[in-house]
Amino acid sequence: MRSLKIFFLSLLAAVSLLVTACGEDKVEITATEFVTAFTSGDVDGVLKHIEGGDELSENDLKAAKGKLKLVVTAVAEEVKAKGGMAKFEIVSRQEQNDGATVILKTKTTFGDGSSEDGEMTLVRNANGDYKIKG
Repeated sequence: MRSLKIFFLSLLAAVSLLVTACGEDKVEITATEFVTAFTSGDVDGVLKHIEGGDELSENDLKAAKGKLKLVVTAVAEEVKAKGGMAKFEIVSRQEQNDGATVILKTKTTFGDGSSEDGEMTLVRNANGDYKIKG
């Protein structure tokens, strides 16, 4: 559960910085929309941006939504306990040799002065859309 929290906190950090950047590309737009959906509790929006999320069966979709709602709530509580987010940074962006994968390394600093490093991987599908790789 902790690694999942760290993953989502890293996503929050990456997207917050991306929102302020000029000239957003597909990777940045996907990351921004994903984190916006995540932080606002929009489970459908989150699933829309996760690799394979739009291909789930009805039963799997129902289960995924239930679990995701638990994670969203837990992360929001943890961030609040740390004084909220104070600073968001993308430390690096690496385009992979396959031409379809981008890795973002991030750092999130919280209101209490603590920080966490993280990583977010996005993959381009056959339609040219980027999705968050889980």
